[in-house]
Amino acid sequence: MTRDEEITDFLGKSGWKGARRVPLAADASLRVYDRVMLDGRTGVLMNVLPVRNAERFLPQQLVLVREFVIVDGLLRDIGIRAPEIYAKDIDAGLMLLEDFGDNSFTRLLDAGRDARALYRLATDAAIHIKRNLRLPDNMIVTHDPRLMRADMQHLLDWVIPYVSQTALSAEALAEYDALAVDLIARIQKMPKGLALYDYHVDNLMLTPDGACGVLDFQDVRLTGATYDIMSLLNDERRDVPEDVRAEMLARYYAAFPELDTPEIRALSNLLILERHIKVVGQFTRFYVNDKRDKYLKYLPLIWTKIERRLEAPECRPLKKWLDAHVPQSVRYLEPDALIKHIKGAP
Repeated sequence: MTRDEEITDFLGKSGWKGARRVPLAADASLRVYDRVMLDGRTGVLMNVLPVRNAERFLPQQLVLVREFVIVDGLLRDIGIRAPEIYAKDIDAGLMLLEDFGDNSFTRLLDAGRDARALYRLATDAAIHIKRNLRLPDNMIVTHDPRLMRADMQHLLDWVIPYVSQTALSAEALAEYDALAVDLIARIQKMPKGLALYDYHVDNLMLTPDGACGVLDFQDVRLTGATYDIMSLLNDERRDVPEDVRAEMLARYYAAFPELDTPEIRALSNLLILERHIKVVGQFTRFYVNDKRDKYLKYLPLIWTKIERRLEAPECRPLKKWLDAHVPQSVRYLEPDALIKHIKGAP
């Protein structure tokens, strides 16, 4: 049976026989979406692509279908607008979801919608999730030093050989490892909390009733307590206006005053620096390994954000290392120039 035949069979068994399918989007993971329409009804088909060579993909690209279903139910139970699941075949990687429409926060922001109002909705949803979301113990994944070190390895595996195009000496590799270990040890001093982990405007929707709809959450994990709000307000895909960012951080810390200390604010900046270093490597990998070039346009912005965080006194040794091994001349290449540059890699 072909994949299209599997989908047709799934829709038929789910009460959507004969539904028309219109492609919506794919994301950085192994899933694609179609809008399905039948007799005035609409839904969204999540198609998690079968994986035959899982080693080629990052763990974050492998969609955890069972976890998605469980977390979706937990979010809905606490009043968060996660999509209702109309039908599912977990083993086949197919789900029919509630259709929130086309008003992603990204699309609305790009169209000039009031950023403050949208980020307020997103911040309030993040506050509600932090206060109320609980997971069964056997589902909790901790973003521990081992996982954080794997995050930072992406820079060595993808940025250095394909962007910097240099071979690091054993001494430089050891120095980076020591810097990564030190950064991660600092971050581990933060209070912990559950985070959806990919909480940013690409994964948020303005639902028809004006709520903040949340789409991507199967990677929920225990990590630094401010992870989701820092991810939202320090998005690798856009620069949040500084006045909006400051207001939303104040709103978040007012909800959790125990986190509003100079130490935790400083550690939160290190937490997001670790994420930025991971993402600059991931987005490079998406092109080199998967030929997905749409993420390359974000790399100059991510480097700008990394450089901002490196201004902290405790980050000076890491700044010195990056300045030596990832030259400014390659950090800010536009996609066409970067593709040409990468193709010339040894």
